[in-house]
Amino acid sequence: MKTATPLQYPHGVSFKMKKNKNKKGFTLLEIMVAILIFGTLMMTIFSSFRSFAVSNQIIKQHIAKSEKGDLISDRITKDLTALRIALPPEYSKPDEINSYSPPLTPYASS
Repeated sequence: MKTATPLQYPHGVSFKMKKNKNKKGFTLLEIMVAILIFGTLMMTIFSSFRSFAVSNQIIKQHIAKSEKGDLISDRITKDLTALRIALPPEYSKPDEINSYSPPLTPYASS
């Protein structure tokens, strides 16, 4: 087993570096990998949420257009069922005072 090498500082102060046999922390590499995994997970969740929000908005627009089309077709149906054409009668009885009867032949003699 190797012993710790002392560090020499100015003014004659020396310290010995001790190896910590009881590892109670994480290494820098482990922390960086954890941050990378967390970032990837958050990016996936955020992009899924964003695509859900965009598709939800598009669906609401299509529903609004569909409802407009239903209202328009209902209005047209009501208008066409209520449509009634009032025509004057084709024949009316001539007045006796102002009765005029056309000649039977176009070249009638007077």
